[in-house]
Amino acid sequence: MGIFDIITPAFFCPPQNNEKRLAVLKKNIKFVELEISTFCNRRCFFCGNKDIDRRSANRYMDEDLYLSILQQLQEFQYTGKLAFHRYNEPLADPIIFTRLRQARTFLPEALLCIFTNGDYLDRDMFLHLEELGVREMEISAPYFDEGEVYSPEEARNRIEGR
Repeated sequence: MGIFDIITPAFFCPPQNNEKRLAVLKKNIKFVELEISTFCNRRCFFCGNKDIDRRSANRYMDEDLYLSILQQLQEFQYTGKLAFHRYNEPLADPIIFTRLRQARTFLPEALLCIFTNGDYLDRDMFLHLEELGVREMEISAPYFDEGEVYSPEEARNRIEGR
């Protein structure tokens, strides 16, 4: 049983009609988010995981599970957005490069996207991500603590490490 067999109600697309099932999946699934590892270098006041230790150890999504998800998306020629993030920092670990290569192999038409806090991003990494097929990147501005007042100058200082 695959992940899409679980999320696709039987009354909506009966399992015996695979062609219809794949058409329904292709029509309706447009955005998939994956958290391939647990590490995050920040503790943002608004994050639901701010009190969980996500720094001292990094746990990875099982590669077989990851490849299974890609294969299931490939079944219906997924062309939507495949975003790498969630409660982690995807650019903190070089495994992202392997995962992007795998995603591009299985899903040549998907829109590969990275959500990052930008702390690990530099020009070389940006160019490498582009080379691997990333076509969209969302970079968070530096977060301010609860109660702090945002200013462009202070945001610039934080980005530049001042």
